[in-house]
This record gives sequence, C-alpha cells and structure tokens, in this order.
Amino acid sequence: MSEDAFIVSSKSYDGAIVIISIANKDVMLKILGEVMKMNVLKIFLEPLHWPSRMNVFKMHNVYIVPYRMKLNQFIETIESCMLALASVISINPEKIRGSEWSTMLYLMSGISNRQLAYMLKTSEKTLSGRVNNLAIKLGLVGFNKALQLRAMNLFYLIYTLNKPVEKRNYFMKQQKAILESVKKWFAIV
Repeated sequence: MSEDAFIVSSKSYDGAIVIISIANKDVMLKILGEVMKMNVLKIFLEPLHWPSRMNVFKMHNVYIVPYRMKLNQFIETIESCMLALASVISINPEKIRGSEWSTMLYLMSGISNRQLAYMLKTSEKTLSGRVNNLAIKLGLVGFNKALQLRAMNLFYLIYTLNKPVEKRNYFMKQQKAILESVKKWFAIV
C-alpha cells in the first residue's frame, strides 16, 4: 500500500462521508481506490480539471462534483445528494461496450479520429458514433471533444478501480497495449 493510501486505511472511515479534492490525478486515484474498498457512506470527488458548469455525476458510490464550488453551495450539494434530491446523472458503466471504451482510450493517447480510422481500417463515422454513444451514455452531450474525453477517461478509471485486482490488471495491460500500438503506428507512418 502506498504512503498516500496508508493515511486513509483506518477503520474510522466506516460510515463516513469522504471528500477527495487533490490536484495530483495519480495520488487522487490511489486514495480513491483505497477509499472505495472501505465501508464509507458516500465519496465526493472534486477533480482539478473539472468544469464548474457541469452537473453532479454518480458512478458506483462516487459523486463527481464541479471544481471550485463555494463552500455553502458544496454543502448544499452534499445534503441534496444524501437526501436523493439532487439532479445527479447516474452512470451505469456495465451498459458501455468495450469498443466504446477502447475508442476513447485510443483518442486519449493523442491520435486523431482520421488517423485512428486509418490505423484500425474503419471509417471515421464509426469512430465518431462510438464516441457520441459513449458521451450520451455518460451524460456528456453538449461539451467539446477534449472535455468529453477527459471526463470519459476519469469515468473509465473509476470504473476500473471498482473491479477486482485481476480485472484491474487486465485493464491496465489493455491501456498499455493501446499506447504501444499507437506509438508503433506513428513510428511506421
């Protein structure tokens, strides 16, 4: 267990409401992974590069709230989420196909739609359709593509954190394989 995660490994968090607001994404995800294993009531995540105009999203037991909310607004949001009064967009990652996640992972690696279509020998329209379907399923319609991809990536990471260790290792290997294939493709082209 990492030093960062050691801080949250206490039994005193049972039934607690945990708020995670850490600028470093890797540290935030390590702590989130450890907290998700505990018996906490709710987890509120405030990512650094999350737009303030976005809605509250819920995936598993993790609520993703807009960044830099005023304290009274933040407390009201927590209260309304606890009472199920908030207009929260609930995400069911089990309804998302693997091809939609993998398309997002390819695009997060820095390749364009056109290059990815050429690499995978498919049409740009098919890839755009996968990304649009994923955006609809995640409630990210109406945002620019870069913001959608960042949000999709965060949702994917939360989804993988909730899986058993064997599956998490599989997802990490899949991400590495995608990155390697993109690097090799760029080296050839």
